[in-house]
Amino acid sequence: MTPHDVLAGPMFIVAVFGLFINIAVFFVLSRGDKEHVNIRGAMLHVLGDLLGSVAAIAAAIVIWLTGWMPIDPILSVFVCLLVLRSARKLFRGSLHILMEGTPGNVAIEDLEKGLLAAVPGLKAARHIHVWSITSGKPVATLEIVLAPGADAATTTSATKQVLLKDYGITHSTIEIVWEDGKPGCALAADGVP
Repeated sequence: MTPHDVLAGPMFIVAVFGLFINIAVFFVLSRGDKEHVNIRGAMLHVLGDLLGSVAAIAAAIVIWLTGWMPIDPILSVFVCLLVLRSARKLFRGSLHILMEGTPGNVAIEDLEKGLLAAVPGLKAARHIHVWSITSGKPVATLEIVLAPGADAATTTSATKQVLLKDYGITHSTIEIVWEDGKPGCALAADGVP
């Protein structure tokens, strides 16, 4: 209610210096992996500082021209509200990863249909689970059923390649379900573990 006098000149100089530093840091961070939650968090922090510098410059100019001191806390609150809005989205993304939610680029039904269309020798894909262990690192587990006469190793390898190429899934665990109860692999049929 009773703001202290602000020295507009030094405030302006420090804010301009801070603005240039924050622009440089933001530029460096923006060249990184923007999908990674840690990079996005760091960018959000620097963006908040950058907006704070812009608000301080604006406040310094208003104070210097008019002497109206309340502009400084008013602009600070405005910047805080902008940062909180962005932080909410970042928090939701982080929580989604922690709760092992399915990445946004994966629809399980589409993935199943895509695998069946793209992998020769694949009869069915079941119990598909896709989640992120960290931002940008989706993993999957699934069961596959081979078409009659299909080679298990070739079909499994082709399935992994489609998961990597089409969905960015770098690690997948695939279990083969033998519908008739008999492995289609000569080694397994001979009792070799």
